[in-house]
Amino acid sequence: MGLPPSVGYARRLVITGFHPLDGARFLRDEHHVDARVVRLVANRPPNSPFSTTNFCRMP
Repeated sequence: MGLPPSVGYARRLVITGFHPLDGARFLRDEHHVDARVVRLVANRPPNSPFSTTNFCRMP
């Protein structure tokens, strides 16, 4: 079983049920990522390289 392309799929993060938005909220609330990046993640098109998985690895 592979990893989901976005942490927004994680069951504990589901608030809205829309994984890009749930993943963006996670980045904002848990990792205090810049608002511009959060908006980019929340509004990313399908198959975009801007997945929340990549942003969670930021130092």
